[in-house]
Amino acid sequence: MRAGIVNAPLTFSGWGNFFEQFTLVTGAALVWAPEALRRIGRILVGVCALSFALYQAFYLQYTATLVPAWLPPSQMFWTVATTVAFALAALALLIDRLALLATRLMTAMIVGFGLLVWVPKLLADPRSHSNWNEFVENFAIAGRFGFSPSSSATRRRTNMGHGHLADGSIGAVPRLRASGAALGMT
Repeated sequence: MRAGIVNAPLTFSGWGNFFEQFTLVTGAALVWAPEALRRIGRILVGVCALSFALYQAFYLQYTATLVPAWLPPSQMFWTVATTVAFALAALALLIDRLALLATRLMTAMIVGFGLLVWVPKLLADPRSHSNWNEFVENFAIAGRFGFSPSSSATRRRTNMGHGHLADGSIGAVPRLRASGAALGMT
């Protein structure tokens, strides 16, 4: 039986599991959050990314076993490299420097995890509920980071009403506004 946060608050495993789920909750909340709360959301996402780095650091040997053995130069190299990448992404989000780039690179890394780790595990054992859980959670988290505008990428509206980021890329689903003008009903 896994130790949860309440039963074992000093065991990081429970916290790591909490932050995986909290990442998805913050993503859903930020889609609908007013602009004033986006900074808080970016910081919370930075904390989640930091938790991923800590989780991998605390469970370095186990994480290394998930890396495909055929991937050069070694399983431990990629484990340490991705741990550092999570830590740097967390730093970028927490201090709001290159946060959008950090979220894009983190998204690419998490999609890479899914393609290199969880897709092969799922194909090898499609009846494993654990493999399905990790597969779905991995791509849900990737999707969350992939559609998370940082506070430095301010939303602007186009004539068609789609939510675009300041750099021109398409961001999360635009929030509906109560005003008729925002809904194209003028």
